[in-house]
Amino acid sequence: MIATIIIKHLLPLSHIMILFMILLKWHARLRHIGQDRMNRLAKEGLLERLTKVKLPRCESCLAGKVTVKYFGETSSTTTPL
Repeated sequence: MIATIIIKHLLPLSHIMILFMILLKWHARLRHIGQDRMNRLAKEGLLERLTKVKLPRCESCLAGKVTVKYFGETSSTTTPL
């Protein structure tokens, strides 16, 4: 991802790292919102110097999407009264 940004925008690596840190900061501040919503906010000029957003994999987002799988329905061994 960083290599594509360097080629597209011809920015020095230090500027790209700063923009990357800003992106991650806003992603966390906004409670890990998705890429589409962040792009809308960026187009409206609400995310500092960001104009287009491409989010990397976020470990917190991935951990939040993990669901618990249950063993199935429980069966009762007694008869109802």
